Amino acid sequence: MKLLKKLTAIIILISMLITLNSPIISYAADGTESGGTGSSGESTGEQTEEIGTDYEIKEEETWDISKNGDGSVIAKWTLEDRTIIISGNGEMKDWVSGSNENWHNSKYEKIIEKVIIEKGVTSIGTSAFYGCSSLTSITIPSSVTSIGSRAFAECSSLTSIEIPSSVTSIEFGAFEKCSSLTNIEIPSSVTSIGDSAFSGCSSLTSINVEANNRNYLSTDGVLYNKDNTELKCYPAGKKEAKYIIPSSVTSIGNYAFYGCSSLTNIEIPSSVTSIGKDAFNGCSSLTSITIPNSVTSIGNYAFNGCSSLTNIEIPNSITSIGNYAFHGCSSLTNIEIPSSVTSIEDSAFCGCSSLTNIEIPNSITSIG
Repeated sequence: MKLLKKLTAIIILISMLITLNSPIISYAADGTESGGTGSSGESTGEQTEEIGTDYEIKEEETWDISKNGDGSVIAKWTLEDRTIIISGNGEMKDWVSGSNENWHNSKYEKIIEKVIIEKGVTSIGTSAFYGCSSLTSITIPSSVTSIGSRAFAECSSLTSIEIPSSVTSIEFGAFEKCSSLTNIEIPSSVTSIGDSAFSGCSSLTSINVEANNRNYLSTDGVLYNKDNTELKCYPAGKKEAKYIIPSSVTSIGNYAFYGCSSLTNIEIPSSVTSIGKDAFNGCSSLTSITIPNSVTSIGNYAFNGCSSLTNIEIPNSITSIGNYAFHGCSSLTNIEIPSSVTSIEDSAFCGCSSLTNIEIPNSITSIG
């Protein structure tokens, strides 16, 4: 019996020593890293397995990420320096945002720190680096002409990026929710910037456009189209409490003021005829806003999450109130709907917990 106990104790001790020296990196539910340690108590820096899953993170790995699946563009992973090197000739494949079918899946996206794209690659695919929250550095060569939709969305550690003068298009949500990005330089080559390209970039204080760009311009770090008639993006990291929109502006673009939590007051000129979807979404400090009679439409989610908004007057030029237009406006106590409005769309006033009274005019033919 004593011999059996001694053998059991030895087996347990050996198991403990093996565990202490095993190179493991585990991840908490929030995605934060918990580094495995060796017997010295220091991080091993090597990875073989992610706890609780059935796949391995390897020392080295390669993927075919070419548009046509012909191996013309390859991504190579190296654990030692946590770097992805993308090489080859041609376009990258496109992926679905947040899908487990992405080449890096959820197992790599939390630990990739550096990306080097070599010359010859001509595009950065849709959602190529979506959710790579540890990515701090990326090199884009002069061969790249397009940055796909949500290519760098939610890369929350990325503080800066150099867009080469070869790039002509920046697609929808390309840098969406890159919360550490402080400024963006748009080269003269860019002819197309998609909606929400920089929305949710809570540290972004300035968007600068090269003077000879034929399609866009920036004034005090605010992005407009070239003729100054559409306000494209007000950087969410600007700290001013008030902003006066220039009288040349006729439309406030989709996501234009998305997440601008420092703004308490925005003046809209009578030249504006349309307010795009999500235009003021997440402007949580906005207390009041006057919509001029020139405006004919309020887009979906236009004032979603404007939790400090206490009062808003809808002009009699408005004919419909979009889906979720005032969703989550929890401080809104009063709103008058003019007789010009014929439809109130889905969840337009959902979550307006302070709204005690609302009058529906006879003109309303549908309520979502």
